[in-house]
Amino acid sequence: MKLTKSLWTKLITIGLGATMALGVGLTASKVAEGVQAATSAGTEWVRVTSVAGLTSGDKYVFMGGSASTNVMGVTRAGTYQDRIVLSNVTNSTDLGSNTIDDQNIGWVLTGSNGVFTISSVKDGTSGYLFYSGSSNAVNYGDTVMNWTFTYVSNLFVVTAPNARILQYNSSQPRFATYTSDQVKLSLYKQNASVAVSSVDVSPATATIYSGGTANRTVQLGATVLPATATNKNVNWSSSNSGIASVNSSGLVTAVAAGSATI
Repeated sequence: MKLTKSLWTKLITIGLGATMALGVGLTASKVAEGVQAATSAGTEWVRVTSVAGLTSGDKYVFMGGSASTNVMGVTRAGTYQDRIVLSNVTNSTDLGSNTIDDQNIGWVLTGSNGVFTISSVKDGTSGYLFYSGSSNAVNYGDTVMNWTFTYVSNLFVVTAPNARILQYNSSQPRFATYTSDQVKLSLYKQNASVAVSSVDVSPATATIYSGGTANRTVQLGATVLPATATNKNVNWSSSNSGIASVNSSGLVTAVAAGSATI
């Protein structure tokens, strides 16, 4: 899983009051993460219905047939790619309620105009699919091979240079290359995430007190941009809950004199 993280910090000034030494100084930190998770919801994986929909550098799941639960794994049995069975049903639009582990079943296409290499997310350039001329085998390693993708009768035909076709064999559940007619493939592409560009924490200044019941709290808010960001969740935490606590909605409560990072 590739992680990218951006960090912004804003100082919130907390007054001590005219005669009280019980004020709590807080630094509000705002963290926005654009995360492409190793595991993701099946609804993020959308079925591709044309060669034009195949894009270089994106992640894909290869499925035997249409809306099945049989997908091509990174693991191998002998000289064939394993069939991995998804736990839940899929549909003609996405991979349903399944949790998708891209280290186990994720593949990357690199190329253009219907000609792509196929490499695993897990092993990268050490995990290319290729054919070396051994019966129905499909090979896995550092040999780069271009495959030609065409879309026929709502399924992809994925052809090696020697005209063998990458297919799913339902009678001997596995993915391999065949000259005979087996089960052609559906491809599901992970939707690209929209990264967070900025987060604004407000208010910029506030005054809270740990003594008595008045002015003990301040409500922080966070505005995440752009509005179309894939992950707009905000998590609040305190570096010292003995000084200041914060709940899941950003409400900060003074506990004792001192300072804490929120």
